[in-house]
Amino acid sequence: MKKLKSSLYLERKNERGLTLIEIMIVIALLASLMVVLLRSFGGAQEQAQLDQTSMMMKGPIKSGIDMFKIHTGKYPQSLQDLVTRPTDAKRWSGPYVDPAQLKDVWGNDFKYELKGKEFQLISAGPSGDFNNTADNITYPE
Repeated sequence: MKKLKSSLYLERKNERGLTLIEIMIVIALLASLMVVLLRSFGGAQEQAQLDQTSMMMKGPIKSGIDMFKIHTGKYPQSLQDLVTRPTDAKRWSGPYVDPAQLKDVWGNDFKYELKGKEFQLISAGPSGDFNNTADNITYPE
C-alpha cells in the first residue's frame, strides 16, 4: 500500500501545470483578440448610425415635406412647420412627422435649407458641427 501511494505522488509530481509565463501569453492573446473584435464592431456601429440618419432624411422627413407641399402648395419654411401649423398655411393637415424624427441619431437637429423650389436636409454627423463638412450627411446629395 505504501508503494502505491508513493507511485501516485511521483506521477503527480511529474505532471506539469501551466507556468505563469504561459498564462500571461494566453491572457495577452485573448486581450489582443478582444481589441481587434471591438474595433471591427465599433466601425460597424458608426456606419449603421450614418445609414440610419440618411434613411431618416430620405424617409419620414422627406415624406413629411412632400405631404406638406401637397396640402399647402409650397415647401415649409422650416422643419418645425411639419410639426406645428404655420400661421400662413392653409389646408395644413399635420403634424407630418413625429418631433423626435427631426433629430439625427446623435441627438442633433437637422438643418433645413429652402432654395427656391428645392430643399436640402443636412445632418451635422457624429461631430455635431455643421462647419465640419467632412462628416456632414446631406439629402439630396
